Amino acid sequence: RLERLEAQREREFYNQKIEFFTTMAHEIRTPLSLIIAPLESLKSEEEWKPEVREQLNRMEENADRLLNLVNQLLDFRRIESDVYTIRTEDVELIAFIHSLYSRFSAISFKKGIRFSMSTSINQLNVDADPEAITKILTNLLINAFKFTRSKVDITNKEITKDEDNK
Repeated sequence: RLERLEAQREREFYNQKIEFFTTMAHEIRTPLSLIIAPLESLKSEEEWKPEVREQLNRMEENADRLLNLVNQLLDFRRIESDVYTIRTEDVELIAFIHSLYSRFSAISFKKGIRFSMSTSINQLNVDADPEAITKILTNLLINAFKFTRSKVDITNKEITKDEDNK
């Protein structure tokens, strides 16, 4: 009986935590939307220097990414109940990685870390979940910037059958 009561208490505490995260996600989403709207308005003006326009683009990309993460928090119950499914689509991976590279360029500048991307592949279409790829690559890059002293390099290269067998 004590074990059942303890298990019930743990479930209730877990549900309270989920409810807290859901509430916080809703609370974060509102001001984030209030940031995105004027940012989109600013971007629509044509008077910006290219450097400023690029910064506005980075701000919008990162705000969109943050909104996407908040939306994922709101979907957490669905994910934990095994209802979540991978949503694959055709993704052009090289352009996708280049977009992430662009988002992180401000961090490299701020930290004084050399950041480069090189590729021997012009285009690579894959059937994948863009959100899952974003999470994986973002986590890799965040850790790379956290633990490097001088440089972070992204290299995309084609693997031949000979290299694959090694």
